[in-house]
Amino acid sequence: MLCAAMLSYTLYAQDFQGKAIYQTSSVMNISFGTLVGEDSTKIKKTTTMSVAQQDDLSKQILKSMQKEYVLFFNKTESLYKEKPKLKNANEEGKIEVVGFGKGTEGGVYKNTRERIYLENRDVFGKLFLIEDTLRKYDWKMSNESKQIGAYTCYKATTYELSKRADKGNNKNISKVDSTLITAWYTPQIPLSQGPAEYWGLPGFIIELNTGNLNILCSEIVLNPSEKIEIKRPGKGKKVNAEKFRKIYNEKVKELVKMYDSKRKKSNSK
Repeated sequence: MLCAAMLSYTLYAQDFQGKAIYQTSSVMNISFGTLVGEDSTKIKKTTTMSVAQQDDLSKQILKSMQKEYVLFFNKTESLYKEKPKLKNANEEGKIEVVGFGKGTEGGVYKNTRERIYLENRDVFGKLFLIEDTLRKYDWKMSNESKQIGAYTCYKATTYELSKRADKGNNKNISKVDSTLITAWYTPQIPLSQGPAEYWGLPGFIIELNTGNLNILCSEIVLNPSEKIEIKRPGKGKKVNAEKFRKIYNEKVKELVKMYDSKRKKSNSK
């Protein structure tokens, strides 16, 4: 349950800071055709995975997306980092899905005053540093509200656009997909901050749905006794957001091919 241990007027203190804990859970239905970026018929012709094997890989991917994050924040900056999780002995030997979460090296850094966005992403063991301008979201406000823990939250929505290749013709044409983003924010903490890259509302984002991922805040601590130091990520190969998306998509294709090859070798023994 969310704990509002301090009143919102403490936000006006010069050295105001805090931290929030978020849990993520996936609600997506994984299609291996979608992951590879080809049409489903073509995938079915080239893969040797049975339905049960595809289901096993899907479960592993979804489990890898169930993570816990901590958001450190002050009036103008925030750093969103994954909390490391210890592996169980019985998980050894299972495929490790890399790149479906945020990197743990530096996390996601936002500076709302300077409009700076930095993010570390670890893909197949290679660390990238995404440097870009902080995205401005066109939020549509709503009077719809609900109670989340100790906070009264209001609904806001926006759309996130993304490009994908259109393989249905011979021309190299990109199509634009739109994803509905739903946020629940509280004016009780009047900071324009939230998890991952999301921000821009007249209050703190407590819950977020990105279409295939739910992000829910379970704990907020305002002005903790131990001082919080927010460090900008600095390690990794520097790329902008568009270039990273291209690299990421290629690596996901490699992941599926590696898994398919592994199954072929196993079945041939």
